[in-house]
Amino acid sequence: MGVLIKARLNLFNGDADVAAFDDIDMTPYGELIGNPNKAGVIYKVKKDAPAPFTKVAGAQSQAIAAYPVQNEHLLPIEVRFLKRMQPKSFSG
Repeated sequence: MGVLIKARLNLFNGDADVAAFDDIDMTPYGELIGNPNKAGVIYKVKKDAPAPFTKVAGAQSQAIAAYPVQNEHLLPIEVRFLKRMQPKSFSG
């Protein structure tokens, strides 16, 4: 499992309080609620999220900061620092 996927999983399952990753990486697993270009946007894991996010389906986090960066293809993306919104309450 890649480091960025593990960072997201740690945030959503309660093993981390804060994580940083770009919004493009969340596309297959979740949805954005709010303005994706500003702090405050909420990331919600899809109910039918593919593995390895099946155990955290429905979990949410909120961006506490957003910074434009360039990835290896020189396309602008946003990196967000997120905080966990709900206590660890997953069964499985």
